[in-house]
Amino acid sequence: MFPLFSAEQIRSAEKTLLDQQTSPDELMRLAAGHVAQIAREMLPAPGSEALQGVWDEGTQRAIVLLVGPGGNGGDSLYAGAELLKMGYRVQAYAVAAGRRVKESAKKAYDSAGGQWVEELPIGPEAALVIDGIAGLGSARALPEDVAEFLADARSFRVPVLAIDVPSGVNADTGETPADVTVHARGFEPADSLWAIQRVPAHVKATTTITFGGLRHAHALSAWCGKVVLVDLELPTEGQPAPLKLCDELWKVSDDIPRYFEPIAKIEVRGQQGSSGVPISTGLPFAAEPGPLDHKYTGGVVGICAGSEAYPGAGIFAAVAATRATSEAVRLFSPPHQVVHFTPEALLTAASLTDSLPPTPTSSSPHALVIGPGRGTGDVQARELQAALGSTLPLVLDADALTLLAEREELMQAVRSRKAFTLLTPHAGEFARIAPADIPDPGSDPMRATRALAKTLNCSVLLKGRSSVLASPSTVAIVNAGSSWAATPGSGDVLAGVLGAYVARATKAIKDTEEYFPALAEAKRTDRTPRGSAAQDASEFDAHIFAEHILAGLHVHAVAAKHAATATYPTFNGENLGIASAQSTGAPKDGAHTGSQARFPAELRSGEAPATALGIAYAVSSATAALTHSTN
Repeated sequence: MFPLFSAEQIRSAEKTLLDQQTSPDELMRLAAGHVAQIAREMLPAPGSEALQGVWDEGTQRAIVLLVGPGGNGGDSLYAGAELLKMGYRVQAYAVAAGRRVKESAKKAYDSAGGQWVEELPIGPEAALVIDGIAGLGSARALPEDVAEFLADARSFRVPVLAIDVPSGVNADTGETPADVTVHARGFEPADSLWAIQRVPAHVKATTTITFGGLRHAHALSAWCGKVVLVDLELPTEGQPAPLKLCDELWKVSDDIPRYFEPIAKIEVRGQQGSSGVPISTGLPFAAEPGPLDHKYTGGVVGICAGSEAYPGAGIFAAVAATRATSEAVRLFSPPHQVVHFTPEALLTAASLTDSLPPTPTSSSPHALVIGPGRGTGDVQARELQAALGSTLPLVLDADALTLLAEREELMQAVRSRKAFTLLTPHAGEFARIAPADIPDPGSDPMRATRALAKTLNCSVLLKGRSSVLASPSTVAIVNAGSSWAATPGSGDVLAGVLGAYVARATKAIKDTEEYFPALAEAKRTDRTPRGSAAQDASEFDAHIFAEHILAGLHVHAVAAKHAATATYPTFNGENLGIASAQSTGAPKDGAHTGSQARFPAELRSGEAPATALGIAYAVSSATAALTHSTN
């Protein structure tokens, strides 16, 4: 887990170090040294054959610096000076109007023999692009010539190193500007139709280097690529230890979102302060039942998902739930096909409306999942109304969200609930259930999700590659690390996993109350424990539910990655499917002909599209991988 910081918090912490500099641009030079080191690691050695020019083999391809007028531009110029000293060819292009750049950094670059260009090269002439255009406070669209150059470079797989945040990406929201239309260079008149292109108006980085702590965009935007986090340590006179940016961040920051990576993509270097070091998640992944446990003690989940018209949703949710934990899964009026996939599940033919006991028993559900593939008619509305009227924790997904959007009485029931409620919309569903005054989740997903959670007095999970989980008081982001879950039925799988984990949370809450009887008494009498900083004792429950939901999101993300991993055989070092010797009638040296002509030399793995059922079945292996990594 990483803390996330806003641009304002970063600037405030940086000011402390800037005020303690003992030489001009001292902090900028420190940052530039790290930029140059990362750039060096992304490149072949100077003078190597891999850097030979496309048109002139006697010329090295250049490192291209995109230089803005501010601090990031200064970082890139100082880094360019370091790379020139290493023996690389470097070209700088001033992006701002009037070719404005930081003069002190320009002087250092010029003194090292740096070259300036008036026109950007074509893509294949670049070995690496360093993005020093914009700082934290700017998310403006790139100039058309820069956007065209970057699109050209990307088509030739030229790597891009961004400083802080890729230019054009909003540091606080991850939002990007609209694409721009450019006239691509290098096309003959006869091919002019291909020259008019729509290209991104922001940088798509291969690697982003950032300092002190992660910005919001590092969690919300896929365009940062691999993120390398390093600290800036400023020596101070008369002090035994240097000033560290990561330490200063904690002094100026409050209300810090948490960021989780089930599949690690952040690389941390040399961090000794706490703002940059990944904190152990400690999430409550499903574990072996205790010696006195049985199928009902750990939290039974009830699932109202699927229908005869949409049986798949019920199957995906049920399979995922049965594999997520060891506890029982109870299915209410499921489609008949479900039993063939989950014979372990307990089937209840009657509807939830008719079979939900007024007071939960040991074998009745301790939490409910309502909505995937269920339908939006009157019967389903009554089912949802019964669930909302219960004291059970709820996970509301898909058709349940549609019913909330269509029926105000159901939405009002959500607002007035005291029991835990989790809504799990994707962006389209979010737009349908959110009032008009809620921010656009596409523009500011964290603020939008928290605002909806406050408005509806519940928890909200805005699903996506980077999912945002918000309660009225907290927010966390889970980056799945891949997009393989973008497949039909994957959301139903997630609903089943989350339902199982929310049911499991009820057992954790009960255990906590038994261990801390004063806390249990405070909850019963609705008073805050003496000396507690919590607003009320129910916040302890909300925290437990949130931790279990985060664990479920980790399981789903890793399961999607597992389901997209395929093993394939190779034959004599070749992929199966490549024409073999006997197909031409000429066996290779010593090879037998016939049905056993060639045997697999080895098995290799790669990635291929995942299916929802594959993700559901992979929940078990994902849990094993996550629990192993935390032991």
